[in-house]
Amino acid sequence: TPVGGVPELVEHGRTGILAQNAPGLAAGLLELAQEPGRRHAMGGLARERALDRHSAGALGAGLEAHYQAVLGR
Repeated sequence: TPVGGVPELVEHGRTGILAQNAPGLAAGLLELAQEPGRRHAMGGLARERALDRHSAGALGAGLEAHYQAVLGR
């Protein structure tokens, strides 16, 4: 479901499926169960997105950039 930080991690239709309710979740799960290639591709893209945005290196670089901005550098 698109609540909290989930939409930051999951891009609907690209890195996963965001459902608004139980029937939508069931439909999304069925769709991915029937399409292993799409499921695998989404998983790969989701992994890339998570590493690009949330790895220790990415978080450290973001924090450093924030500190540099605060210090006016």
